[in-house]
Amino acid sequence: EEIETTVNDLPEEKTPNIDTIPAEFFQAC
Repeated sequence: EEIETTVNDLPEEKTPNIDTIPAEFFQAC
């Protein structure tokens, strides 16, 4: 669904690896 946006929707250049993304990123979103 368009409303739910995931890291897969972002370009790879701006999408860090899941292992690199801090928990704060998910909490902020």
